[in-house]
Amino acid sequence: MLGFSIGVSAAGRKLNELFEDYQAILDDQRAKSIRRISEWEENTVDNIKQHASDVKNLLEQQYDAQIRSVKETKKTYLSMIDEHEDIRDEQAVHSLLEQCTLLKFELAQIEYHPCSIDFIQLVSKDSELINSKVNKPYKFQTKFSAENLSDINDPLKENLTEHFSAESTICDSYDDDSDFKKCPVCFMIYPLNMTIQKRTDHVQSHYIDDRQTDAMQS
Repeated sequence: MLGFSIGVSAAGRKLNELFEDYQAILDDQRAKSIRRISEWEENTVDNIKQHASDVKNLLEQQYDAQIRSVKETKKTYLSMIDEHEDIRDEQAVHSLLEQCTLLKFELAQIEYHPCSIDFIQLVSKDSELINSKVNKPYKFQTKFSAENLSDINDPLKENLTEHFSAESTICDSYDDDSDFKKCPVCFMIYPLNMTIQKRTDHVQSHYIDDRQTDAMQS
């Protein structure tokens, strides 16, 4: 217990404020993540466009160089053919033409090479794990009957009601067999062969003993 009571309306307002803060945090995280994704998208696209532009420029340079080579080679062969035609050396002219058919001019071929790009991914944090370890809220289901009304002034029943929250919290906290290794009240270490039900009964026995002692003293 916190040592003071909060009215229902005040508690409701506090709850609303708390969960509004949670939503505000999520809204802020969403906005920041979208901004980062957009920045990554823009930068990545810009890098790809820049790379494509660089490759195109390189291709144009190679094309210009090859065109110059074609023209210079053509000029050279024409000059040689003219010389051999002047002396009517048909065999030499035919040989030069054959050599021309063996020439090859080409640009660099396009290939695809793997390139490391850091792709954005969403990785869940441990909030779900944290929330799963928080005790789940429980609802009181009250049924008014003759038996309920007769127990209102029973001290033992009153103590049972007071301890309900503590017992529920402890039991809810130790549903996992791996965590429920010792008694949270007397800190006794449970034997390995002791079942969960017996361990739960052991914990509840402390509160039953306390209730009986309080009833006797009152």
